[in-house]
Amino acid sequence: MCNCSSCLNDINFGIGEKGDKGDTGPAGTNGTNGTNATGTLTPVVDVVTVNVALTAADTGKLILFDRPDGITVTLPDTPPDGTYYTFEIKDPLTVLPYVINTTAGDLLAGFVYMKKAATADAIFSPVAPSTQISMNGTTTGGQIGTSFRLTFDGIDTWWVSGYIYGSGAVATPFS
Repeated sequence: MCNCSSCLNDINFGIGEKGDKGDTGPAGTNGTNGTNATGTLTPVVDVVTVNVALTAADTGKLILFDRPDGITVTLPDTPPDGTYYTFEIKDPLTVLPYVINTTAGDLLAGFVYMKKAATADAIFSPVAPSTQISMNGTTTGGQIGTSFRLTFDGIDTWWVSGYIYGSGAVATPFS
């Protein structure tokens, strides 16, 4: 099967009964969260305020950091298993860091791949008991191109994976 964009644009996805080919289901609707006849766009939260508290209802959303003066995001306290968010940098930092905090004993696990232009790359993992990701715009990342996901395991751990772009002598964003 070809994966070029012109061929993918010709595919029409439908929702059908369990077990069938999917061609008998409803066509969908234009409206809320970008749903249409060919699928659903990822809902986006364009963060421009200093402090944001995510909820379990925000699961699956793309969280765009769009405030160069820094943002602090607080993850929900023990949400359902599989709750996840994708974080991306829309506006590079100039002053305060981009920070993501866990709550009530929830920890971070997994890894991020740290990229810096024209140098060797690094992989960083949280050292227990890490509860925060902090990107300063340079050494701990936070530049445009950063994209990572946090997924909750239903017990007490947020699993992180993705890419963070930084500059200078790169260092871990976990603490």
